[in-house]
Amino acid sequence: MLVLNAQIMKNLMCDLLDLAQMENNTFKLNKEFFSFPDLIKKAFIVVSHVAQKKSVQLILCDIPLQEQPYYNEVYGD
Repeated sequence: MLVLNAQIMKNLMCDLLDLAQMENNTFKLNKEFFSFPDLIKKAFIVVSHVAQKKSVQLILCDIPLQEQPYYNEVYGD
């Protein structure tokens, strides 16, 4: 949990730096590949303890087969 919270803080700081770059017209787009399903799974892990405290059930649905190619495509070489 500590590692995930550190990652969230890192992402927040990067977002703030990106905002500063946008305001200074020096923003550069980072075209890094990431897995959207993995991102969603990590988000569920981060909020799962809050859901347990509030007695809320989190449900993670699978991606329908016909939509999987959109999530599994790798861009660039």
